[in-house]
Amino acid sequence: MTRMHADLRVDHEMLGRGSAAVTGISADSPSFTAIPDGCTIRVDRRLTIGETAQSALDEVKTLPEVQAAGAEVRFLEYAEPSWRGLKYPTQKIFPAWETPEESRIFQATQITARGVLGREPRLHRSAFSSHGCVTSGLRDIPTIGFGPANEKDSHTVNDQISLAQLQPAMAFYSLFPQVYERYTGNESHSRTSD
Repeated sequence: MTRMHADLRVDHEMLGRGSAAVTGISADSPSFTAIPDGCTIRVDRRLTIGETAQSALDEVKTLPEVQAAGAEVRFLEYAEPSWRGLKYPTQKIFPAWETPEESRIFQATQITARGVLGREPRLHRSAFSSHGCVTSGLRDIPTIGFGPANEKDSHTVNDQISLAQLQPAMAFYSLFPQVYERYTGNESHSRTSD
């Protein structure tokens, strides 16, 4: 896996290269003293712009060690029931995504953020995955990420939001739909008062 990670070639200007890491190894055995006849290795293969899930799967399938072992390589599937019992099986594929700076949603985001923050907003890549993998990466729905807190603390025991950042974020969320609607010229969904 280390060699495969080092050999990743696609390098996106903002997101950088993808990554590959073993994130789990398990084996089924009838007892603690029995030698298992196989094991499962879980690989987290992070994609970057320009890579596809299929190309990443093929990279793993063509590793000499995988071929020599005759190992099965497949996407993981999520099929857990919802709180109502509905199962909606889906492959665990989370494509990289970006929203072009010239897009209408990006421009509306910049305008809204400038108005709320009183300064030029900081544009950067997210250090972790988000639901944008589905909305933008899989469904091609224009998507942006904006929020309070220090990203390095997200999803950790130190996850917290500064109250000083919370109010501007709430103002952004309430103002953005109006700015986006005006900026895109889509007035058809506006509510009118009598």
